Amino acid sequence: MEMTQLSLRLPPPQFPLPSQSGIDWLDDRFLNLMSDLRPYGGMLPVEDVRSIGFVRRADMSIGEALIRRDLFVVSWRYRMWLPMFQFRMPGWEISNNAAEIAGLLFPLLQGFELTEWFVTASPWLGEKCPVELLEEHPAQVRHAAQADRFLLAG
Repeated sequence: MEMTQLSLRLPPPQFPLPSQSGIDWLDDRFLNLMSDLRPYGGMLPVEDVRSIGFVRRADMSIGEALIRRDLFVVSWRYRMWLPMFQFRMPGWEISNNAAEIAGLLFPLLQGFELTEWFVTASPWLGEKCPVELLEEHPAQVRHAAQADRFLLAG
């Protein structure tokens, strides 16, 4: 009984709640992105990948790889998520191709937009997604990224 009286006396929140701020569209966007990435390894929270400890590139930590932009993340609900296509499996080696292509599009695309670019069919790639061709035809993906960078930069 006492708890009910206390909770009734609390002032209303001074910030928009998720249902009031339109965050639902971001949840849908994240879930759609997770679904699109499933065939390519999905996404994992950075802290989960860090705890595995197998990421390899010149003895660099995940934090260093993020700072150097060898990896990029999607931020959602106060967590950073790593698209797993950035790694060559098995072995957790960082993909040079993914890092190079992401570097071409950064800072015009980051986070959600950059990850969506990799999983969206491209007219430059015969309606295939860049992530499908990333390891076997990196030059084609590079040309598509350069063309899109040109269009995005105006």
